[in-house]
Amino acid sequence: MSKKGEQLNPVGSGNFFLDMGHSPEEAALLSLKSYLFMQLQDAVGVIIKGGKTQRQLAKELKTTQPILSNILNGKMSSFTLDRIVGLLLQLKRDVHVFAAIAPARRRAKVFIGKSERRAG
Repeated sequence: MSKKGEQLNPVGSGNFFLDMGHSPEEAALLSLKSYLFMQLQDAVGVIIKGGKTQRQLAKELKTTQPILSNILNGKMSSFTLDRIVGLLLQLKRDVHVFAAIAPARRRAKVFIGKSERRAG
């Protein structure tokens, strides 16, 4: 319930973490981490659905079954960005990162999504 005279804005910024009160820098980092974690979840899920057990995959990745369970259950807070990237690389997933100067008319931000596959 809003106070008298206070307006509610039902439309978000497009960034959940920014809408939750994080600074723009924190929100950008959390968005990036979240996106990569979802890619990790998908990669692990595909392998598990293909017939490999969590225990077998954990052994290949030199980690533990509970770690894979945390991934599949969306427990992102127990993972650092570098751990997520490391696991993606071990799972033969390319991770593309690109940085460019932001236009003077706006604040720098993080763009997240699929990029075209490059030869190499």
